[in-house]
Amino acid sequence: MDYVIPPESMEAFSALGTPYTVLEDDVQQLIDEEKERLLSRGPADPRSRDWFDDYKNLDAVNAKLSAMAADRPDLVTVLDIGTTLQGRHIHGVRISGPGDGKPAVQLNGCHHAREWITVMVPMWIANRLVYEYDTDPAIHSIVDRVEFFIIPVVNLDGYVYTWTTNRLWRKNRR
Repeated sequence: MDYVIPPESMEAFSALGTPYTVLEDDVQQLIDEEKERLLSRGPADPRSRDWFDDYKNLDAVNAKLSAMAADRPDLVTVLDIGTTLQGRHIHGVRISGPGDGKPAVQLNGCHHAREWITVMVPMWIANRLVYEYDTDPAIHSIVDRVEFFIIPVVNLDGYVYTWTTNRLWRKNRR
């Protein structure tokens, strides 16, 4: 198991007698390097092939959702499902082919603010459903038979906080 233990607690932890190996001496340094790397990339082009090469902030996620709807208005509708305590609009997309009365699947991401991969996974699924609809018969078939509701970030306030203030923040901002 991996644990993050502050330096001031290491003496007490060692006193427990549990064998351990230090994997990283300075997690904050890793966080700082990640932030510098992400900031140095600049704004992400939502239509770029390398959009999924790294994590994206909330603005980039929302731009990608809007680009999907602009590119495929026949398949994608942007949803505004509510407002957070800090006044941010919770966006998602509905992806479906022609017809009504279909079963629906809902995919949510980012319940825990610091788990950035949980934003990228539903975004990747949405991207495939939208941009491979015309080229992959299996995707075409399922999008025509199922409505997908994809909300990549449900904890917006916490997610933004991890990008601006505390990378390891886990909760919402209530």
